Amino acid sequence: VSISATPTSGVAPMTVVFTTSASTSTGLIMAYWVDFGDGTRVDYVVNGGLGAPSFSANPSHLYATSGIYNA
Repeated sequence: VSISATPTSGVAPMTVVFTTSASTSTGLIMAYWVDFGDGTRVDYVVNGGLGAPSFSANPSHLYATSGIYNA
């Protein structure tokens, strides 16, 4: 799994765009989620629930208050 964010600092309120991806050499990825570090997260069902060997998504999130967040 890899995740990156743009921008990584600024003044709230601030929208951050995440670039995420995951892959596996065995089995299938059935579900995927991103925790934004402020008590919210986004959930994905991969390929309509059928799964896939890799998955990527680019969710965005609005951080309303200043702080340090670990996604």
